[in-house]
Amino acid sequence: MKKIILDVDTGIDDAQAIMFALSLPTLDVIAITCVKGNVDVDIVCLNTLRILRVCDRLDIPVYRGATCPILGTSSVPTIHHGKDGLGDCPDSDSSLSSMIKGEHAVSALCRFAKQYPGEITLLALAPLTNVALALRLDDSFGRRLNRIIIMGGNLTASGSRASITGDFNFVADPEAAFVCTNEISSPITLLPYDVCYKNDITWEQLFDVLASPSKKMRYLSAIMEQSIKYKRDELGLARFYTCDPVTVLLAYDMNFASTECANVMVELHGEYTRGLSVFAKKQTRRSTLPQNEETHSCDIVLNFDVERFWCIFKEMLNVV
Repeated sequence: MKKIILDVDTGIDDAQAIMFALSLPTLDVIAITCVKGNVDVDIVCLNTLRILRVCDRLDIPVYRGATCPILGTSSVPTIHHGKDGLGDCPDSDSSLSSMIKGEHAVSALCRFAKQYPGEITLLALAPLTNVALALRLDDSFGRRLNRIIIMGGNLTASGSRASITGDFNFVADPEAAFVCTNEISSPITLLPYDVCYKNDITWEQLFDVLASPSKKMRYLSAIMEQSIKYKRDELGLARFYTCDPVTVLLAYDMNFASTECANVMVELHGEYTRGLSVFAKKQTRRSTLPQNEETHSCDIVLNFDVERFWCIFKEMLNVV
């Protein structure tokens, strides 16, 4: 079993990722840390516990983390997640807040890394504030991980709803992205937003995936209803794509993606490019190699097998 920690800002895509991680047979999710992103961190914690409740895994500890970016405040809109981050689906259970652990998420990250040196794969699915603060709290944190897989960055500067050039996770906290990509000496894999964007499926294919009568798929269908309507009907998107659960499959099997090693720089000052990731390419290689050549080099995912991803996603979440 591979020990996994998820760092999340639980909106709909994080919900997909959490459910997927808990369904894969060789992944052992030992903790989930929460950070402000799609919604405020207190709502992120509650949303995470809502997902764990659906999966009957409330035994997994959930930790509250950073309430704002390292510098300033984030004003990046995330309307497609709904006001509560999970499609505004009613939830009358107010008891979940008592299950949030008292220890801060950053402290928990450092503690787990010390407890299991070289064993933890950290899946960073949100703005990287918690991870950057862990590097500041404990300078050994960045070398104690087995690997960190980051969902963030943008290969082509083609932008997103968050920015005309960058992706949400890096734009929401550029300083944290800069610190993490330059100071983590454990192996880094980075899944750029635009790589996910180009690996889309038709709405019919998505509805086929969601058609399962399993408890998890019924819940996903409910929380995704508002987002689907917004993207398909209001934005007029012809196809559907997702990002965070793809990161989970990378933790499960690196071989379904092709990668290239590159040095990563994050722009901090540009009026239009703040949060943009810039890549200095090195030699092509597979992301299964155990070590990066330099502390700031990453295995950048260039493409992945989207058919295989959705096949495994559907199979794993099909269990009632």
